Amino acid sequence: MKKRKIGVEYLRIVSMLLIVANHFLLFTGVLDNVKPFTISYYIVWLLEAIGYVGVDCYVLISGYFLIQSKFSWKKVLGLIGEVWFYSVVILVCLIVTKQGIYSSAQILNAFLPVSTRQYWFMTDYIILYILSPFINIGLQNLDQKQFKKLLLILLILFSIWDIFPGQQTGVQRGYSLYWLIVVYSIGAYIRLYSREGQARIWKILYIVCIVGMLGSKVIISACARIVPGVESYSEIFYSHSSIFVIGSAVALFMLFKDKQNRDTRFEKWILKISPLTFGVYLIHMNANLAKIYWGQLKYSLDANSYGIFLWYIVSTVIVFGISTIIDQIRNIGVKQIKNIFMRK
Repeated sequence: MKKRKIGVEYLRIVSMLLIVANHFLLFTGVLDNVKPFTISYYIVWLLEAIGYVGVDCYVLISGYFLIQSKFSWKKVLGLIGEVWFYSVVILVCLIVTKQGIYSSAQILNAFLPVSTRQYWFMTDYIILYILSPFINIGLQNLDQKQFKKLLLILLILFSIWDIFPGQQTGVQRGYSLYWLIVVYSIGAYIRLYSREGQARIWKILYIVCIVGMLGSKVIISACARIVPGVESYSEIFYSHSSIFVIGSAVALFMLFKDKQNRDTRFEKWILKISPLTFGVYLIHMNANLAKIYWGQLKYSLDANSYGIFLWYIVSTVIVFGISTIIDQIRNIGVKQIKNIFMRK
């Protein structure tokens, strides 16, 4: 059995923590309600910039490993089964505990979560995984120079072009299969051609990208006070397809990927927790459940109080921790069921 790279497993956990943290800022209304150009404002939008890399990091990891991996329909069915399990079980639990009234359309959507895109990322990720053997054939038949040209073209078409008004290439600010394929290809290139080291360069790139995102928000928002209508562009670089976001994601990935395994007790825990991060995503991003816990926080938090940052940390850790425990219980249950059927 091939040894898992501990640095990548750390990054899975960090990425999911950042995703949960960013959803806290978004769904509790902190981003919309923090007073412009205050200390809280700068901190909130800095945290938003730091947290935006989570999704891109996840896809980079997939491209890095899948470019040299064997396709498995078993994994496809496993992903679909996990999505279906949480979509249906959470809805049933909410109905039984009388947490809201659900229409027939909502119930149908819960039973068909992949086709109805209840989780946009999981639907597009499953399609990406199914297409990966064919994508790999194309990428592996490119030499390094051709591969670089391809990545440059993809970034121009699906990242830089996307900042202009209009639908452009349909990348939808990164909420699309197109963008996942772009990031997957970057991860594949790193696996095939990247060299170890150069940590200083990656640290500088990461800082430049984060500062670039925050700077764009502050500068455009300041200009909006003089030029009406400009404010709508203030978050133009806060998207999954942003050149700053993919730049910081690549930098973070490169800094983590070469970390050496030490076989410590802590690392053993990391190796147990990291596979549970998909479960964390499916639980905390369930639309029906999210309305309840994010909604309760939305009307009880003061976005301009420094206490919001304590809520930011505590909520992220609690949501991640509880979701991890739930997914581990699910895993144990699945293993027990498999053992029962294997004995028959």
